[in-house]
Amino acid sequence: MLLSYNDLRRFAIEAADGRKGHAEDFYLDDESWRVRYLVTETGFLFTRQQGLVKSTLLGTPDVERRTVPIALNKKQLDEAQSPDKHPPVSVQQEHAVRHRQFELWPALMLGVPGAAYTPARAEHQLFGGPEAERNLGDAPQNPEDPHLRSMAEMMGYAVRARDGQIGSIVDFLLDPDGWKIRYIAADTGTWLPGRQVVIRTDWISAVSWADQSIAVDDTKETVEQSPELTQIEDLERSDAHLAFTPYGAYGAHPM
Repeated sequence: MLLSYNDLRRFAIEAADGRKGHAEDFYLDDESWRVRYLVTETGFLFTRQQGLVKSTLLGTPDVERRTVPIALNKKQLDEAQSPDKHPPVSVQQEHAVRHRQFELWPALMLGVPGAAYTPARAEHQLFGGPEAERNLGDAPQNPEDPHLRSMAEMMGYAVRARDGQIGSIVDFLLDPDGWKIRYIAADTGTWLPGRQVVIRTDWISAVSWADQSIAVDDTKETVEQSPELTQIEDLERSDAHLAFTPYGAYGAHPM
């Protein structure tokens, strides 16, 4: 059985003593391509909080009831570690970039000799100019966990074959037996209009936060022959996705 990330990310959390909150995100390991954590969200407005649940504590999702069972009770879920304790690469790098940019602040305040300093000019230098873009590309040098990725962050990443761009990520297909990510689904855009192909994760050779992309170790021609999302017989979807157009509220795709 395969399940869609777009479907799962709004499933209710079924704790040992009742429902509480919903699935908000999944953190994966980009070496093993397995889910490491489910990110849950509970509460409303000012009481809203997120927690991490290890994949070893997850049961098999119930597609009809739209629930993900966990081996924790509600109190334990409330006490779950915050995602801040195990940030994915995207958050690690954003923090590192901010830190480096503020280290540069005194030098930037000096500006170019003879040019007037203004806060707007400094903000552009820090966050909007070419130097900021270069800083984004090479930080940090030593991320805490270089293989922990957020599925929510990776949605929309460019998919690049050896000989050119294929499209962009629109879904992940997971096997709840071991929580292995078997495929990514990519919308091929203008290259193959109207198609969403599935690509095996063992074809993926690299993931780049700086470039917002993944690299596929094969050619565009090979990918063109990959099955379409609608051809995956093992994919089970809840009825909720039928109510939405492509890229709708749940990011659902036509089936």
